[in-house]
Amino acid sequence: MTEPRDPFEEWLGAGPVEPLAPRPGEFDRIAGRARRRRAVRAGGVAAAVLVLLTAVTGVVTTLAGLGGDVDIPATPPPVTSAAEPTRSVPPTHTPTTAPPTSPATTPSGTPGVTRCHTEDLSVSVVPGDRAAGHIGLRIVFTNRLSRPCDMFGYPGVSFLSGPAGSELGAPAARSAAEGAPKLIALAAGGKSHADLLLVNTANFATNTCKPQQAAGVRVYPPDETASIFAAYPVMVCSVNGVGTAEVFPVASGP
Repeated sequence: MTEPRDPFEEWLGAGPVEPLAPRPGEFDRIAGRARRRRAVRAGGVAAAVLVLLTAVTGVVTTLAGLGGDVDIPATPPPVTSAAEPTRSVPPTHTPTTAPPTSPATTPSGTPGVTRCHTEDLSVSVVPGDRAAGHIGLRIVFTNRLSRPCDMFGYPGVSFLSGPAGSELGAPAARSAAEGAPKLIALAAGGKSHADLLLVNTANFATNTCKPQQAAGVRVYPPDETASIFAAYPVMVCSVNGVGTAEVFPVASGP
């Protein structure tokens, strides 16, 4: 009985198999396609780099136009760890010099003694020392308190047509001809005075001075804002700045 033939064994015994030869020019076509793919990839990378450089250049140009020169750091800034929060440092301020303190307008008086206020005083006007071409008056202050008070400086003096009338001419100007002010202590019921020197209206032409009779003087004691009217009829120039009177610092005695 004949055994059946095995085709696989017959194929193995037939000898080596010759590989199929490629078609002419096939290797050149495969190499060309590979070169083209590499060129396309290289061109794409170059285009992407060019786009990125163009964008960076545009940003730098914009920032330079807004704020001047732009410095691009060579290395990126350090990253702050979440475990270490950034501590802000307060800015340093240059200390400023405090403005100088204004000197006191009045010297220190007797301990426990206050300044004489308008409501503490009564005021009267009496004739004073005369000078050539001038009329001398004296403003007398009387302390109405049962305790002492101090006075220092110049009173404010102006001439009125009546107790509530209009002011005539300019207020009296301060004069240092009798010396600088001194601190005056008024005992209870004590008196002080301030000299007042008026220019005689007869020294001026009528149309220059326009003399008018004042009913009295309005007096502000030193450093006070409330006034007292003291009656004393006297002729004064009603033109502001003509025949201005002079007032002197408060002195001791009536």
